[in-house]
Amino acid sequence: MSFAAQTYGDETYNSEPTLALASASPARVSRAGGTIVTLSGVFRETDTFLVSVDGIQAYSGIEGQKFTVKSIGGSKIQFVVPQIPTPGNKAVFVSGSPSGENGTIFMDVLERNFGNSPSEIRRKFAPWQLVGPRRLELEPKEPAAV
Repeated sequence: MSFAAQTYGDETYNSEPTLALASASPARVSRAGGTIVTLSGVFRETDTFLVSVDGIQAYSGIEGQKFTVKSIGGSKIQFVVPQIPTPGNKAVFVSGSPSGENGTIFMDVLERNFGNSPSEIRRKFAPWQLVGPRRLELEPKEPAAV
């Protein structure tokens, strides 16, 4: 993105924003938490950011940084979604320090049982080895008539 400097009287101001949110990827997450989300937009590389989802502080996902999120190349930041008590369309609030700018973007939080892969659904059933016999000779035999 390119922004031009603005001149007002004798003063020149840089109109480049230090925080502007464009998109969230993925835009849908489970309320169980743990998903790494990438926010794209404009982020000042010298700032640190705090991210919260529906008022709950999100982790940076980087050991030693706890809640402090840093910009990746000035165009994105990543955070780990915390556990969210209720599903729905939730606000993701980002605040930058020391600039003091902030922004909000929305993403969908889904119920826990909406799995991301077939293996999550498969785990709820018995293992395939315990389902039944694999050969006809292993079928239980009927008692002989007397």
